[in-house]
Formats: sequence, structure tokens, C-alpha cells
Amino acid sequence: MRAALAALVGVSCIVGTAAGEEHASFLYQPAYCIDPILRLPAEPYRPQPGDLFFAFTPSPVMRFGHRIAGAADPHHPFPNCFVCGPARGAGDGLRIFAGPLGDGRVAAPWIPDASLADAEGFVSSEFVWAVLDCPGAFALMGRRRRAMLLGRLTARLAGRIRVGERSIVMAWPIATDGRRQLAGSAVFTEAGALRGLAQATWFEVASYGRAT
Repeated sequence: MRAALAALVGVSCIVGTAAGEEHASFLYQPAYCIDPILRLPAEPYRPQPGDLFFAFTPSPVMRFGHRIAGAADPHHPFPNCFVCGPARGAGDGLRIFAGPLGDGRVAAPWIPDASLADAEGFVSSEFVWAVLDCPGAFALMGRRRRAMLLGRLTARLAGRIRVGERSIVMAWPIATDGRRQLAGSAVFTEAGALRGLAQATWFEVASYGRAT
């Protein structure tokens, strides 16, 4: 089903482009880093069979196309991050992809993998700390994706999470002081019981290349 939807979106994009002007697509010069700058000159280009579809803009349509195609987020500054990296496979990372709730907060569902368990079948505490890490950065970024680095994380664990138990991770912005920004984060059971609460200091990276 997902493959069929991806093909449909791809066809619609190409058909929509062909119906416009003679050259509706353009190729800009290589950037060799991730930033919002379009480098001239732009050369006319018409999509051809076999082309790979990549999004430059973080529009909902482009993100939807990547999701149904099973592709990683092309705007992610740290695709191999253990907590939030889309390049990590199941069991290889936490795969927490926090998205906006529309009120400044972000949230994501999380079902802990069995590889995170301690001897009693609960998620080891260091992984719960990790869960409380990256979502705070996404709450601070909002819709403008950029690289941020953790300065300090203070957390309090309020219970244990059993592997395989569906949980909810949430984060919210607290304050901004130049490049220094504060965010809060929490993890709950599906029933709403608090399992961890944290506050983090983040720093925005002014310029960056493709990080791993």
C-alpha cells in the first residue's frame, strides 16, 4: 500500500510539472552542506524516468512523500543519531521522531525495543535519559530545521518502563537567550503516568555540514 501511494505521488508530481511551462524544474549548483541557500546559476531540467525524488523544502507535501516512500528525512542534521536519527534501523536506535502538536510542543510515540532491557525486562535508565534528550531540540527548532548541540541535561526518573510498553515522549520550549536555549521534556506511559522529566540546555550551531 505504501509503495502504491509513493508511486501515485511521484506520478502526480511529474504530471503536474509537465503541465506547466516548458522547463518547470531547475537544478542548482552543489552546496556540499545543508543550508537554505540556492546557488546560481540554475539550469533547466525536466524529470526523467529513474530519477530519485528528494525534497529541498520542508513542506508537508514533500515530507508526506518521503514518509510513504520509507525514505529518511533529507533535512535531518544528524541522520545517524542514536535517539532521533532516521537512518537508524529498528533495534539499532531509539527512532524517536518528534513532531509538532501545533501549540509549541512536540511529541512522539515510542515502543522500547527488547534490546534496551535490563535483567528484569525494564528499559535501562541510561536509555530513558537518552529518550529525554533529542525531543527538546525539536521543540526549540519548530519548523526551521537546524543543528543544535546539547550543553546540559538534568533529569528525574519517576518510574520504570517495560520493554514493549507503548509510551509517549513530549517536549516543549522554555526560554531563549541568543544561541543558548532551554527546553523541557518528559516521557509518559500510554495511560499518562509520568516516567521521566528533564530540562536541557541547547546551543544552536550557526553553520554546519552533513553530520553523522
